Amino acid sequence: MLVWVAAFLALRASDAASILGFLPFHGTSHNMNMVPLFVELAKRGHNVTMAGFHPPKMPVSNLEMIQFKTAARVGLKAYRSANDYENPNHMTTMRLFQTLYPMYDDNIGINNNFSDIFNKRYDLLIVEMFESDLFMGFVSKIDAPFIIIHNCEPFPWHRLTLGDPLAPSVIPQVFGQRASRMDFAGRFWNTVEILELLFEYRTAMLPRAQAIAEKYLGPLPPLREVTKNASLYFTNTHSSLFGSRAMNPSTIEIGGLHVTAPKSLPKVG
Repeated sequence: MLVWVAAFLALRASDAASILGFLPFHGTSHNMNMVPLFVELAKRGHNVTMAGFHPPKMPVSNLEMIQFKTAARVGLKAYRSANDYENPNHMTTMRLFQTLYPMYDDNIGINNNFSDIFNKRYDLLIVEMFESDLFMGFVSKIDAPFIIIHNCEPFPWHRLTLGDPLAPSVIPQVFGQRASRMDFAGRFWNTVEILELLFEYRTAMLPRAQAIAEKYLGPLPPLREVTKNASLYFTNTHSSLFGSRAMNPSTIEIGGLHVTAPKSLPKVG
C-alpha cells in the first residue's frame, strides 16, 4: 500500500514545474498586475522563484523570493510627474524612457543577488519587458523557454520584434490620442509617428540597453534577437478597452488577470 501511495505522490510532484518570475522593473503599478500571477502559480502546486522588488503581501508556500532593493536615487513610485503630461507627444514619452536607463544601471549595480537567478535550473521563465530589451541579456543566460509579460498596450517595437502587425492604418501609436478609426491625415501622421518611435528605439534605446547588459554580463548576442525567441507574449490589455487588434497566436491578452473575486458587501440592518 505504501508503495502505491509513494508512487501517486511522486506522480503528482512530477506535474509541478520549476518557474522563475523575473520582474526587473521597479515600478509599483507594474508589480500589482504581475505578482498575483506568480502567487497563483505557486498556489496551484508549481515551484516558483520570484525575483523582483515587490514581494507578495502574504507568504506563499512554494514561492521563494529573491528580493531586490532600489538604488538611492530610484523611487518605487511613478517616474513621471504631473508636469510631464503638459503638452505631451509621442517623443516626449520616448525621452522619458531614456531617464530609466541610469536607474536600471544603478539597480543592477547595487543588487549582487541579480545573479542568484542563475543558481537553479528552470522549466519556464516569465520575464517582464517594459520599454527595453535590456534584461533579455539575463534571459539569454538561462537555458529555459521564456514568456514575455508586458504591463500595457504593446509598443510598436514590441510588435515589430515579436511578429505582430504594426497596421498603422487601424492601430494608433500607443502614446497618442487617436481612435482606431482615422481619416487619411490621421493615418498618415500615425505612420510617421510610428516610424519616429522605431527610429528612436533602434538608434538610441537598443544600443544603450546592449551596453548596460554587457557591462554586467559580458559579451551577449543582440538583445533584440533574444527577444524574438519568446514562446509567448502576454499583454495587460483587453479588447473591451483597446478594441480589436491584429495579433499572432502567441500574443495573449491577459487584462484583468490580477482581479480577484469581489468581497461580499456588509448587510445593512
